[in-house]
Amino acid sequence: MTGPADSTNRTTASEGTWQPVADGIYRLVAEPDSVTIGLIVGSESALLIDCGSTPEQGARLRQSVANVTDKPLRGVVITHEDRDHWFGLAAFDDLESYGHETLTQRIDAPETLAEAERLGLTRADLRTPTQDFSIARALDLGDRYVELVHLGHAHTHSDVVVNVPQSKVLFAGDLIENPHPWFGPASSPRGWPATLNMMIGMVQSDAIVVPGHGDIVDAQFIVQTLASMASVPYETERLVHAGVKFEDAAEQGEWPLPWENIAEGVRTAYAEMSAQGVTRRLPLV
Repeated sequence: MTGPADSTNRTTASEGTWQPVADGIYRLVAEPDSVTIGLIVGSESALLIDCGSTPEQGARLRQSVANVTDKPLRGVVITHEDRDHWFGLAAFDDLESYGHETLTQRIDAPETLAEAERLGLTRADLRTPTQDFSIARALDLGDRYVELVHLGHAHTHSDVVVNVPQSKVLFAGDLIENPHPWFGPASSPRGWPATLNMMIGMVQSDAIVVPGHGDIVDAQFIVQTLASMASVPYETERLVHAGVKFEDAAEQGEWPLPWENIAEGVRTAYAEMSAQGVTRRLPLV
């Protein structure tokens, strides 16, 4: 998600047109959250990546697949628990759906239900994937294999990347956003850089990387994002040792990313260090 939750409703939702990413691979941008939706087409079936903010939007996305291919839609992958990637899943009740096992726990979380209510949805409108996994899952679409991989707690608890190694295309969900990543309350300041480090090992130097929001990037963009994000917990620790309170961190810290993008991550890092007993380091002399 590119920003904090707002009061958007079903009437503001819309979808763009499918644009080619590589042979048999497409993306479109769905509003109101400017979220990237992906489509992978094999010789036997197709796979949708994420499903929009509401069941109505999910249904429209499902119908739009026919504009690209006559191959049957096998199902949909949920890249993580943010509303704009997940809440449309009810439109796929008759198909298989795939996602990380933590979605089963997150669906009844107060923050999830509050997001649904803001969109005019109820718990009955939400779904969890029919096929969940803890680490990895492979799908065969005919002449094209797709890898679904959970690399750890990062942007959310449930992040999944969708890798198409034959085509050198990686759908990164909100682990990568262009131009900048966005920390939410569920994000892990230390887990996210570690996850990006593993992601770099998955892709070749000439890979096409499709962010959860924003224009397509390359493998170098992952490296750049990792470099900027890795400094967040270390800069926070420096401030804690210097006795700087969170309320003053925006002004006194040296941050490589816009403060509004990382504020929740810094808040979490402060809380984690407090829980670990990290406090101001007194001068030795």
